[in-house]
Amino acid sequence: MLAGISADRPEETRAWQAEEEPADRLGFPLLSDPDLAACKAFGVHDAAHGVALPAVVVVHARDGTVRWTRVGESITDRPALDELLEVVRGLGPPR
Repeated sequence: MLAGISADRPEETRAWQAEEEPADRLGFPLLSDPDLAACKAFGVHDAAHGVALPAVVVVHARDGTVRWTRVGESITDRPALDELLEVVRGLGPPR
């Protein structure tokens, strides 16, 4: 399962997704974390600026084990899809 977490409130997420062309809309659930609780729990909170850093966290769905994390240094520092797929495929089956 793939899900995203955004610091935006649900109504903000719905609004910007509605503005996107259908082909560009997210194809997975985007959860809301406006108080940054999840971001803080995953260690991707930039306390100095009060924002969440862009991050990808691969979590095993059955036991909640964090399998891989990549935290960007700025809002534009995000992995390319092919890089992410390569990492996930390289993880192999959960232990």
